[in-house]
Amino acid sequence: MSTSLANAIPDQVWYVYLLLCEHNTIYAGVTPSLPHRMRAHLSGKGARFTRMNRPIRLLAAKPYANKRSALQVESSVKRMPAQGKRILAGQWSEQYPVDQTTQELFARE
Repeated sequence: MSTSLANAIPDQVWYVYLLLCEHNTIYAGVTPSLPHRMRAHLSGKGARFTRMNRPIRLLAAKPYANKRSALQVESSVKRMPAQGKRILAGQWSEQYPVDQTTQELFARE
């Protein structure tokens, strides 16, 4: 009986996050590590969208039990209009406050 690598590694927490970017745009993404992903976006090594619309601050991040759940939510969020993303960010930031260390990454830029 063989065990695949995917079955051998337990699921980890994944985050769906919302970034306020230049031109008052909002970017939605997923990651298992918020600090690492925020540094990538800020250094220009993140998504093409955030290379063209520099991130200003992390609006919110919501944890999910696994990557699959996070990707499903991200897909829904990306289809929302900007105002819907802003409302969602407000709700998530109250329920799941972003830690100060991650938020401070934006203050350094």
